[in-house]
Amino acid sequence: MCRRYDIHLVHYSTDYVFDGKKGPYSENDRPYPLGYYGKSKLASENVLRQIACPFTIVRTCVIYGIAQQVKKNFYLWILESLKKNLPIKVVTDQFNNPTLAEDLAIGTEQTIQTSLLGTLNLAGKEYLNRFDFAVAIAKFFNLNSDLIQPVETVQLKQPSPRPVYGGLKIDKAIDEIQYGPRSLQDSFGFLNWKMERNG
Repeated sequence: MCRRYDIHLVHYSTDYVFDGKKGPYSENDRPYPLGYYGKSKLASENVLRQIACPFTIVRTCVIYGIAQQVKKNFYLWILESLKKNLPIKVVTDQFNNPTLAEDLAIGTEQTIQTSLLGTLNLAGKEYLNRFDFAVAIAKFFNLNSDLIQPVETVQLKQPSPRPVYGGLKIDKAIDEIQYGPRSLQDSFGFLNWKMERNG
């Protein structure tokens, strides 16, 4: 359908197409996924490259935000757990740049408006580990960060392998579509405003 009508197709992918040994990654780095999720995403990228329609593969990572009936994301899990005074375990050795959903949407719109084709990274501004991200959430909302217990990935015994040094470089998006993701502090302020507005 996209090929027949010359429609610009935007396909979302992930930093999980990389093995996490030397992140953050640029658009030109060679993918090497570890688990099924990353392999399936890379396979979908490769299919898209073969169908001969205008396309953009948008890679992103750790999307967070709030909305009605939204799937619980890392940000919401941290916030809700700490508000209930529940202790949580968060890894210190998984690095990436968390992406505010609204920034991803704006970046996607800019991608379409500029007709940028190929592969593009749209992710957050700050590169940090999951534990530091969780602590930043706690401090912004004046919650007890002592409830956040630092652990390493191996201790969680997760069934699928995770890239340790994942994340994405966003220089191309900044230069070519003037992408400007918010800082963590600005994004937390924005989400707090959304929560207050929605009651």
